[in-house]
Amino acid sequence: SRKGFDGARMDEIAKEAGCNKALIYYYFKGKRAVFDELVDAYFEESVEHLASYVAAGGLVDTGPIGENEAFQPMFDFMHRRRDLLRVMVMESLKDNDETPHIFRFVDVAPEHAERLMEALMTSGMEPDPDVDYFQFVEFFTGVLPTVMYVVLAEAWGEHFGLDQKQLRAMFLRAYDETHMAHHRQD
Repeated sequence: SRKGFDGARMDEIAKEAGCNKALIYYYFKGKRAVFDELVDAYFEESVEHLASYVAAGGLVDTGPIGENEAFQPMFDFMHRRRDLLRVMVMESLKDNDETPHIFRFVDVAPEHAERLMEALMTSGMEPDPDVDYFQFVEFFTGVLPTVMYVVLAEAWGEHFGLDQKQLRAMFLRAYDETHMAHHRQD
């Protein structure tokens, strides 16, 4: 994440991984394949966190999201993977022919989408039946603000002299007043 995808060299990746470059090339065709594998693993684990969040009643509207303990492990998971998220954001901003990895936050397998919709409805929220609009809203008012907060919070805190606990409380309040309010409006 310090150098971005293009700036990272396979020699450096091998050194950081504690193995030789030949071993990496034995398992992966190249740097893109390593990155794709990391992204795949991230989203597999992300689905597990989302399922745990839903199972713990995380979508039930019990008040501000910052007070919802079921949300914290999912949020902490993203924070621990912020370096990968940084690279995903940088790669997503490039003008190329690849579909941005970051779209996978809402471009989920149909079985996961159905489970999420069911969970929203049983929690008292009524997701928009227009799936395209639902994905759009989730991505641009939910996913992007969260990802950008996770990747920029430390720099923001240093620049503006705020500690991470204050920042998280402010973010969760703003998220609740915008994205979650959208879900509660019906």
